[in-house]
Amino acid sequence: MQTNISADDVHSNILPIGFPFTFYGNTYSNCVLSSNNYLTFDISQANQYSPYSITVPIPNPGSLPENAIMCPWQDINPAIGGIIEYGNYGSSPNRVFIARWNNVPMYSCTSLTFNSHLYLFESSNIIETHVIDKQICTSFNGGQAVHGLVDVSSSNYNIVNDPFLFTPRNFPLQWSASSDAWQF
Repeated sequence: MQTNISADDVHSNILPIGFPFTFYGNTYSNCVLSSNNYLTFDISQANQYSPYSITVPIPNPGSLPENAIMCPWQDINPAIGGIIEYGNYGSSPNRVFIARWNNVPMYSCTSLTFNSHLYLFESSNIIETHVIDKQICTSFNGGQAVHGLVDVSSSNYNIVNDPFLFTPRNFPLQWSASSDAWQF
């Protein structure tokens, strides 16, 4: 199903996961997607502003995104193209929630499009992020992108270590990826 996201820097409405999903010890049945390529379990963010500016590393307690899966968090702009969609597939106890950001232009580099998929697996609570194609757009926001997880209080987090640059995919690293998948 397509989300209600058709503007830049916004969160979706509340979306049903379709099954209970446990993230850092808390169980959720709903989530919210960001136009800037992350999922949050903080449903109070539904239909609210979504931050795009990345100026410090995650964790950043008290600042969005928190309670989030960043796949990766970066400045993309679905207001000018692409589609953000989600769905629940399979049957209990092996369902999977999938969110997809398809051909969404990078902000300020609109000829560059971004693609990723995010999977939440029922029962195992496994998370997978699949970066299909992520280029670097340095003309706005310094080309920043953060790839990983952060809990509700920013006290627990897991940032992907880039396999080519040997550095966490966190501020201030600029990185690109193609056919890249991670499991948490």
